[in-house]
Amino acid sequence: MFKKVLALGLVASASAAAPSNLRLRGGGAFSDLTKAPGALDAASTGNSIKLETKAGGDVGIKATMSSVGGAIKSALKMTTAIQGVDLTVDLDDSGGTGISASADHLVDGLKLSLDTGISAGSKLDDLSSPKITAEYANSGIDATVSHSGDNTDISATYAVNGDLSAGVSTTYDGSSLGDINLAAAYKAGASAISAAIHGLKGDSIALTASHKVDDSLDVAGTFSTADSKFAVGAGYKIDGSSHVTVNANSDGIVNVGYDRDVSDSTSLKAGLEIDANDTGKRKAGVQLSCHI
Repeated sequence: MFKKVLALGLVASASAAAPSNLRLRGGGAFSDLTKAPGALDAASTGNSIKLETKAGGDVGIKATMSSVGGAIKSALKMTTAIQGVDLTVDLDDSGGTGISASADHLVDGLKLSLDTGISAGSKLDDLSSPKITAEYANSGIDATVSHSGDNTDISATYAVNGDLSAGVSTTYDGSSLGDINLAAAYKAGASAISAAIHGLKGDSIALTASHKVDDSLDVAGTFSTADSKFAVGAGYKIDGSSHVTVNANSDGIVNVGYDRDVSDSTSLKAGLEIDANDTGKRKAGVQLSCHI
């Protein structure tokens, strides 16, 4: 009973998504070090219906219809595997096409991927500058290099042990390195804490802590020194198929999310966002996903 009251109390005061400046650039495992706990994730307030099915063999088809600003938008995603290469093609309602290919069996621990796209009415010559990514993981070391146009993102992490990890990331524009970002995460039993520094001057430091009270209740909080912003949140598992999250941040945004597995093939999500500074600014949405 106490845990339910605590969860409801946090629902009344707790937090929306962590401020966006808490997320640093860098791919692979480095982004995991700076990722906010699930209790701080904001539930979507858009309305959508998603249908996903297998066309047979390694071919998958996922169709999405969503309502944005009163307009109906749709998207179609197709996935397949060809000679060890995973291929994904995304078609949006504007006629644009996104193409992604990846292979992770070339060398032990190495994964290569390529992402590109073309807008509606364009020719193949108008393909956007491809993003090429190499990810390597072995013996506790994870390194990622992504290159697109003149920009290169570089990151690396090292798992000191099962509970402590540290990482670094930066960018290169062809002539100079960008800011050096550092991050570290430590887990002690049911509690976890992480710190991220954007730039070696230490002007922007983000601290995040989370704690698993028991199998049904998680709490988390985050704070940024750059702008003194903070967020707090809680996630409560109602039963085996239902979960609710509540979070709020220092901007006065309160977000409530509800997830439910209706059946083995159907899931329902609902999101509500309220601005405490202007209670008239409410956003609400429902998303239904079906796997056929």
